[in-house]
Amino acid sequence: MTSCNQTLYVIEQAMRSHDNEAAHWLKRVIDLQGSPEGQHHARALAIARAYLEELTGRRADATEHS
Repeated sequence: MTSCNQTLYVIEQAMRSHDNEAAHWLKRVIDLQGSPEGQHHARALAIARAYLEELTGRRADATEHS
């Protein structure tokens, strides 16, 4: 079970993350989206997920072009 403060911490860290941290925080966000506690923050989690997916996608594109 995750508290509201822990959920907000994950969202904040996800939005501050850089390419090398994005996959870690994306997994945490996805886990929270499937939890009852995450439902209270569904919109913020969706925004964080979209941002992190963009970061991980960009990182994958950058490695393919190297």
